[in-house]
Amino acid sequence: MPIPIENCVFSTIARALKTVFNRYGIPKLLHFDQATYFTCSQMKEFGETQNIKIEYADANVHKNVLVERAIKSLEETIGRCIDSNQNVEPTVIDRDRKYHDLKLGTFEAYNAMYNTMLNNRMKYADKLDIKKDVIPIGSQIYVKKGIRDSKLNYVYQEPFEVVDANFLTVWYKPLVTKKYQRNIIKRCHVSQVKIITHISKEEYIRNEFKKSNIDKGVVEVKEKPKKILNEEDSNKKGTRDKQKQKKELLQTINNSDINLKKRSRGRFRKSQSVVKRCRGRPRKTQDVVKRRRGRPRKLV
Repeated sequence: MPIPIENCVFSTIARALKTVFNRYGIPKLLHFDQATYFTCSQMKEFGETQNIKIEYADANVHKNVLVERAIKSLEETIGRCIDSNQNVEPTVIDRDRKYHDLKLGTFEAYNAMYNTMLNNRMKYADKLDIKKDVIPIGSQIYVKKGIRDSKLNYVYQEPFEVVDANFLTVWYKPLVTKKYQRNIIKRCHVSQVKIITHISKEEYIRNEFKKSNIDKGVVEVKEKPKKILNEEDSNKKGTRDKQKQKKELLQTINNSDINLKKRSRGRFRKSQSVVKRCRGRPRKTQDVVKRRRGRPRKLV
């Protein structure tokens, strides 16, 4: 972008450079020729304050070709504009272009500036454990009409059956369907609903299971009803079960080689043969048992 300068003095050149830096950004390197207003000490201080590296071209003209060509093209465009009596600014291409790319776009910058608090509040609201009650499927409901009798008394329609429900919306259908009725399943908000009969958890789970099977295309098969036994049959069955249990116990005792254990004053004792009890104390058959006090005695 060409900037008109009154004179070639360091102060005017520095002012023009600052306007360019404000529009396009501060560069890392500046390449000057051997002019006196560029080689002065003030220009070096200006580069140090702005953190810009300054380089100088040789006295040969061919070393600074890009700058010479840019100056020549600007002179040509300005001369044509003056000849045709046009304004210079709209013809310069750099005016119409953006200065430098931003990291954030228009919407991202707007959200970063204004909607950060709102977005953070919504994130924390999503993390809260809010109880979201859902009306169970199969329960009967009344649906509120727009008409009301008085200021507080609302009018409710006929009872309907819940087909599907969410914590916000309810899908329902009439209990008695007509022959040529269309759009049987309707929906409404939870606030427009009044529950008549509430279904138990078991029935709710059963209805959900049926719904999932219907979606998958699974056909339910009903089980055959079991025979009801009379009192005599049930008594016979109970006696048979007891007899089987006794037989199993006897077989396990006879087949087991493990020595039996009996308690004696809170401790366990092993015996090589079957132990019989006598007044709470163990005794061995055809063996001599020693007392703790007194003489030993023979057992009959």
